[in-house]
Amino acid sequence: ADGTLNEANASNFQQWEPIGTPMYIVDPNDDTKSIKVDNPIKFEGIFDGQGNDISGLYINEGIVWDQGLISNNGGVVKNVNILDSYVHAEGQNTASIVGLNLGIIQNCTNAGMVVHGDYWGHAAGIVGENRGIVRSCSNSGNILNSGIGGVVGLNSGLIDGCFNTGKIDARTSSTGGICNNNKKDIINCYNVGEIVAKSYGAGIDSNFHSKKIINCYNLGNVVAKLAGGVSMSSNVLYNCYNAGNIGNETSQYVS
Repeated sequence: ADGTLNEANASNFQQWEPIGTPMYIVDPNDDTKSIKVDNPIKFEGIFDGQGNDISGLYINEGIVWDQGLISNNGGVVKNVNILDSYVHAEGQNTASIVGLNLGIIQNCTNAGMVVHGDYWGHAAGIVGENRGIVRSCSNSGNILNSGIGGVVGLNSGLIDGCFNTGKIDARTSSTGGICNNNKKDIINCYNVGEIVAKSYGAGIDSNFHSKKIINCYNLGNVVAKLAGGVSMSSNVLYNCYNAGNIGNETSQYVS
């Protein structure tokens, strides 16, 4: 059945405590550095939402890592839909579904808002940082601020069959409709959402050293100081195209 964690008109929202614990914490002596946790609690089971909706997810944190419905995933998360929710953290790896993914996430959607801080990176609608597999997921929520992507913030795994329709507004840095920083594989994905970036932005991925993008396309408008239709630059860019409007009068078009 559907679940509501907070009502829209509640006077005091109840903060959600993510399932599992972060892999890193901020250095108490220097908030620009992180410390790896010795024994973080990783979710390693199967979380099957069975297509039901979760609404009212509320997270509002400072410099805290790996924030989302699930903090640190090493299992399988599937068929989960997030609606009418608000997730904000200043630390690294922030998203509605999973902060840090080492397992599999499939058939999940986000229609909530994700707001990230100005310094630490990796935030998105579905996964903050992906080291596993993200498959058949979508974002329609607004994603705001620094180091953000529509579906995944940082990818060093596989993103397959995902799409974004939400507005991605990197008002302080860079962004991509699917991923902000791709270090491995993005396949069979598309973006139709509006992409706005202070520095550089692209319809699929905004990393200048993106590894592999295959069978992807962009139909969304991209406005950035340095703008790309599909990618800023990719080692492998195969069977991809852009049909969105790119840049503004002062922008440079890349790919």
